[in-house]
Amino acid sequence: MLSLVRCLGPTADKEDEMEAQNNKPVHAAPNQGQRFLLVGAELITFKLRGEDYSVFEDATQGGYVGPPPHRHLRQDEGFYVLEGEFTFHVEGEAIPAMEGAFVNVPEGSLRSLHTFENTGTGVGRLLGIVAPAGDFEEFVEEVAERVSVDAPPTPPSEPPDADTISRIVAAGERHHLEMPPPPGEQY
Repeated sequence: MLSLVRCLGPTADKEDEMEAQNNKPVHAAPNQGQRFLLVGAELITFKLRGEDYSVFEDATQGGYVGPPPHRHLRQDEGFYVLEGEFTFHVEGEAIPAMEGAFVNVPEGSLRSLHTFENTGTGVGRLLGIVAPAGDFEEFVEEVAERVSVDAPPTPPSEPPDADTISRIVAAGERHHLEMPPPPGEQY
């Protein structure tokens, strides 16, 4: 008989989940997983953290203008729109994406600079997959706040201050995420 690993909610640790991915089927119920609030706006819930890939839900409120444009130097990142309306910006191209749409951004190529925004009026939810696992997840652990909330907050009205941006960019470098400054600006 197969042994099914059930994620134990917000307290499940990544070692248990890595072991689960490699050896057993995994079940993560709604509202289960490690939750982080990134830059006060993105509620990221890791459903599975493994060696080969990780799966997470990224929930934001309508009007969220998105993370800074960035590229993952060692990870492919895919997004499936579960709920809401988004616009993805990949190397300057705007890609509207509604429920059921999928956007894949390959690792580190010149075509991989990307961001997204929640262009809807309510909560939008994305299913994200990064492969191979590691860099993005560790970046989130370093810069985001561990939380137990079930819904994303209203996005901050002001962008992060210079110290916060410097801290995020430095963490990105450590975790192989490149965040070039906007044209004409420096970090």
